[in-house]
Order: sequence, then structure tokens, then C-alpha cells
Amino acid sequence: MSVTVTTTTTTTTTLIVAQSYAEGVATIAALAAFIVSGATLYFTSLRGPNIVLLKSQFIQKRIPRETFDHIIPDTIVFETSLTFLNNGTASGVFGLDAHFEPVNELASFFRRYHVLFGIEHGRYTSSSSMPPTSISEKGSTVVYVELTVEFHDWKKRFIHEPVSKKRMREVLCQADKENKSRFSEFCAILKTGMRIGTVSIKSHQTTRKGMEERVLVDSQYIGVFDEELIGDFRSWENRWNTVDPDAILAELRQVREECEKELYESVEENIKKLTGLVSIGSLKTDLLDTVRRRFNGFETRLALIDFTLRSTQLDSRLKEYDSRTREWNRRFSLQREGLLNAESQETLDAESDALKKESLDLFGEITGLLNTLRKCYMSNP
Repeated sequence: MSVTVTTTTTTTTTLIVAQSYAEGVATIAALAAFIVSGATLYFTSLRGPNIVLLKSQFIQKRIPRETFDHIIPDTIVFETSLTFLNNGTASGVFGLDAHFEPVNELASFFRRYHVLFGIEHGRYTSSSSMPPTSISEKGSTVVYVELTVEFHDWKKRFIHEPVSKKRMREVLCQADKENKSRFSEFCAILKTGMRIGTVSIKSHQTTRKGMEERVLVDSQYIGVFDEELIGDFRSWENRWNTVDPDAILAELRQVREECEKELYESVEENIKKLTGLVSIGSLKTDLLDTVRRRFNGFETRLALIDFTLRSTQLDSRLKEYDSRTREWNRRFSLQREGLLNAESQETLDAESDALKKESLDLFGEITGLLNTLRKCYMSNP
């Protein structure tokens, strides 16, 4: 009997172990099937768009040798085509931002940069930031990018804080010589193989979780100074005085002409009205804004007019003068309409006398400025 019981017990245990093993295998198989089905569901339905950059390489456009025969180029242009692939499971939208940073040695000579984006080569439809662009599931698209790096306008660079009226002429007359010295410093640091800067590109794109920012290109070096380019730049050191040697002083001549027209003649006309030399009428006003607007789009001239007006403190004088002439014109308009009472008429008369004196003083200041500017570009010490 004991032998029979042992055999039965052994058989039962074997069956239980076999059953547990089979259940374990089935459980593992079910778990594996669940993982596979979950992954399949994610990659086919739930993953959403996944936009990736396949390649990027900025090409430096060659500056034609003949360009250096006439001017010192102040821009270097780079181009690239960025290929994007949406390997997700839904269409998506993305936009781009690009940033350029010059290498440390060139930072002091760097002015600004511009980035243009487009979906056709040579045809750029946006700048600064690329507007949102759609890309279909499993689709691809190419974005063309043009990066323009601007160094200083070597001949016409003028960046100066205001100085005293006595030093103004000295600063203006030495500006062209300072630019020549600065250009020589630029040429001196150039070395064969020297990099120009780095570029970074970020994307703003849709994902399964919503909008996401991704760094696509992280401070990638672009551009290089080779022997030919360095030689072309250095060739201008000996030719600086042969082509447009006094560029700043030439701009100063144009500044003086506009000041004479917009300031000198306007204040002179006001004096004639206030002194009765011509029929009384509305006074010329907003002189400061008017003369500055004449230089919109002319970077060097605008810098020159700001420097001269601030150094002579005519900017504050003109601002106050414009405020008083505007108020005088308002009262004068009411007078012509018969809307001034006796007290207001007395105020207008008193203001007319004060404005006459101020106009004469201002006229003298402007005349002095015009004489100083003429001496700068005529004598050029």
C-alpha cells in the first residue's frame, strides 16, 4: 500500500508542475502578444507626427574676385538645403528659427545677420523665422535657407557717443582714418583656415503631446577664410585711399544740406513771420522729427545727424522748440476762428515775443552747426 501511495503522489505532483509550466508559458505568450499589439498600435495610430532633420550642410558662396576691384565686401552669404522627414503616423506642422554667432576674433567686426527661408531654391518667402509648414505622414520636404552675415560697412562705419561741441569737429574729421585703422586690424587677425562663426537651428513642431521645440543644429561651425579670400581683403589696405577715401566726409556734406533745408530755412521762415517780414501764419514745427526722417534708410547719415545734434545739444533744443511752436499754432488757429478770449489773446502775444527770441537764438545755433560741418569736409585736417 505504501508503494502505491508514493507513486500516486509523485504522479499528481508531476501533473501540477506541468500544468503550472504550461500556464506560465501561456502567460508569457499573452504578455508578449500584448506588448506587440501595444507597440503596433503606438507606431500605427498613437505615435503622431515625428519630424526629423536628415542632413544639413551650409555652403559658403564665393565672393567674385572682380567684386574687390570696386568695393570692400561687407557680407558673406551661406546657403543650405534642409531635408525633413516625418516618420510618424500622422501629418505634422513645423517652423524654424536660425541663429548665427561669429567666432570671438571677429565679434568686434560683426554687425548683424539675416536669415531667409523658402521651399523653392532661390525663392525665399520669409525671413527671421520660418512660418509653419505642413508635412504629411511618411512625407518629406526640403527647406532652403540663405544666411547673410554682415560685417561693418568698412568705409562708412560711424558709431560714436556724443562729445562736447569743441570735440565734435575732431571726431568727424578723424572718422575715415579710424575706419581705415579698423580695417587694418581686421586684416591682421585673419588666418588661413579661420572659421567665420557657428549656426544653430531650432524647430517648433507638432508631436503626439502637442508643440515641441527641438535643437536640430547645435552651434555648427560654418565658413572659412582661405588664402585667396584673405588676400583679396588685404589688397584693400594699400588701395584704401584710391577709392572713395573720404566716405564719411562725403556723407557729412549730404547731412549738412538736409540740415540747411529742414532746420535753417524752417527757423528762418518762422523768424520772418514772427517779426512781420512776411504775412503771419502757422509756424514750421516738428523740425527734429522731420530732419531725422530725411535720413531713414541711410544708416551712416542717420548716425551722423544723431551725433551732431546730441553733441551740440540741439536735439533737446529742437524738441522744446517743436513743442512750443505746436502750441502756438493751436492758439493761432483758434484766433483765426475768433475763438480766443482777451486773456488767451494776451497769452498768444506774449508767446509770440518769446518764440521770436528763441527762434533767433536757435537760428544762431544752427548756423554755427552748418559752419562746423562745412569746415570738416572742406579742410579735412
